[in-house]
Amino acid sequence: MRSYLDDESVSFVKNPHTKLDEAAIAFEARLKKLRTKQIPFLEGVPHSLSPNLPPLFPSWTLTCIGPNSYYTHSYGLRDQPNLKLGGEYLYPVSVQLEVDPVSWDRDMQYVQAIEGVSSRPPPRKPRRLPAEIEKVKLFVGMEYECPRGHRFFVAENGEPLRLPKNSNARSALNRESDDEFLHCDFPLRRQCTCRKLPVQTAQLMRVHVVTPKAPITVTIQPAVEIPGQEGYFGTGEGPLQLSWARYYILQLPFIYSGPSGVWIPPVGVERVGTFKGDAIQVKYIPMLSRR
Repeated sequence: MRSYLDDESVSFVKNPHTKLDEAAIAFEARLKKLRTKQIPFLEGVPHSLSPNLPPLFPSWTLTCIGPNSYYTHSYGLRDQPNLKLGGEYLYPVSVQLEVDPVSWDRDMQYVQAIEGVSSRPPPRKPRRLPAEIEKVKLFVGMEYECPRGHRFFVAENGEPLRLPKNSNARSALNRESDDEFLHCDFPLRRQCTCRKLPVQTAQLMRVHVVTPKAPITVTIQPAVEIPGQEGYFGTGEGPLQLSWARYYILQLPFIYSGPSGVWIPPVGVERVGTFKGDAIQVKYIPMLSRR
């Protein structure tokens, strides 16, 4: 079965009420006012070598789009345009954590009560892990997009992730998942999956994170390295904390402007730039210890 994207037709949503010219004029007026008052600010994406100043505009956006039930690995993402057939799935990640069994059971009951799940402890399954080890599962997606609007997620090796619905690959990947995905580096730019010439370059634009219904602490602290430049781009803040049982999307910058000026990507479709691994951390901190 062919996807509609195989014919290179994509859909775009236009907002007729957006007045870009007026927005640009308002931004320039604000910029001039700040300079007149000599208020220090950062005119670019926060960088490890930049002054510790508040940025003039947000380059990163973290959005909680709803509960984790918004995504199910059986069906993938729904109502999302420009994803090819079989490419609407996030990557399953299983993390093993050292816990105190008593604290974990107590905290799990609390989370289930908050999320509207029965507070009765679920029946214990035969354990293959020691009592002090618990396994939790997240779903993570590194989403790339090209100028034509094509979107796709990638696997650990940075290649497009395709899991046809009738294939056993999806259930096998879910069953055999581990946390290696979280430690991998991913290219900032790479060749797109579109077939129409000239071949386009896709850029990493969003990071999807679906957190489980478990009393864990999930944080994300992105770091992007540009070839030929020292340091790295980031949010300029500490790790961003994600709540349990939620679906988050971290929007990345499109243009990277830092101490070395505006980065102009090289012509070509080879991999360039790096989104550093270990940006997403998963820990268990007993709730009594957080107070």
